[in-house]
Amino acid sequence: MTLDDLNRELDKSFFKQDGFTFVVEGDFDRDGIDETTVAGKDGESNTFILLLAVGRGKPMVKYFEYFPGNSQLSLQVMPRCHRGFDGIALAFTLRSDHGFYLVWDGKKYSHIKVCDSDKPQSWNGIEDVWK
Repeated sequence: MTLDDLNRELDKSFFKQDGFTFVVEGDFDRDGIDETTVAGKDGESNTFILLLAVGRGKPMVKYFEYFPGNSQLSLQVMPRCHRGFDGIALAFTLRSDHGFYLVWDGKKYSHIKVCDSDKPQSWNGIEDVWK
């Protein structure tokens, strides 16, 4: 994906201003192996996220999700988003609630709607908003 794939001029402005990107890197599951996460586009109106790691010289797909009908996708690292783990913000339209956070929940990657830093102290569960 490139900036030209963003549909609205306003999204292009927010993309730069808010620090979004199409590729993020980090050890999001804290297994000692850095992951590279890529937002990609398949055709005109479908996007995907691919989370890859190279361990012991071999590439591993740790997470893949396809989003038919979404023509744009932007990423941003969210430090300490869930239970101390960094998360990845996925935005289909910038500065809206059309998106979610991808986080490691201790066993697998899951979707949550709100990062720990954004919710009340009493909230302690994971909300899988895409079941």
